[in-house]
Amino acid sequence: MRLIPLVAAAITLLTSGPCFAQDWIEYANRADFFSVNFPGEPKVRDITYRTEYSLTLPARVYSVENGPARYSVTVVDYASLESLEAERVEFHAKRRQGHALLVLQRGPG
Repeated sequence: MRLIPLVAAAITLLTSGPCFAQDWIEYANRADFFSVNFPGEPKVRDITYRTEYSLTLPARVYSVENGPARYSVTVVDYASLESLEAERVEFHAKRRQGHALLVLQRGPG
């Protein structure tokens, strides 16, 4: 009778070993200035990222799929943001030149 709990404990320890055997690595990317823990070597995919002001910036997604789980980090390169924003402001300033500003006023009522 005392053998049953011992066998149950042994089976639990032997079957739980593969769960703890997953090797996570510390992935460091010096070009994009970050490090992160992943359950394996990530796949890298180049994408474009759209800002709230509709500017398009280059970005990369680093991702690892581990069974049903997916881990990812998105890195956006904001280095060109200042020049893109200046171009956007200049473009809209040129569009407004020569256009009269229409001001509507409501009377009481």
